[in-house]
Amino acid sequence: MATFPDIRYPIYPIQITTPDIAYKGQVENMTLITRKKTTKVMRTFTVNYKIPTAEYLKLEAFFDIVNCADVFEWVNPETKKKHNVRFVDQLDFISNEYGQWTGSIKLQES
Repeated sequence: MATFPDIRYPIYPIQITTPDIAYKGQVENMTLITRKKTTKVMRTFTVNYKIPTAEYLKLEAFFDIVNCADVFEWVNPETKKKHNVRFVDQLDFISNEYGQWTGSIKLQES
C-alpha cells in the first residue's frame, strides 16, 4: 500500500466530516425506528496546504500514481492517527506567490 508523501503540515482548518449511517423510519404512532446501514463510518477529510513548488510536485506525482482509485495510508497531522484513504476529487491548487502553491485535498476513508 502506498503512503502519502512527506510534505509539510497543512494549514488550518482541517475539516473532518462524519456521515450519518442510520436508516430512520417513522411509524403511525410517531415512533422513530432506526438502525445502522453499515458497521463502518467512512469519514471525509478536507485538508488545506500552502507548500513550496518542490513539495507540490511531489504531491502531484503521488496523485498521478494513485489518482482517485488506489487506497493509501495517510496520517492525520492533528491526531497522529493512521487512516487508509483515497482521494475523493482532483487536486485543487493555485500559485499566487512565486514558489508557493495553495490548495486543498479531499480524502475519504476506505
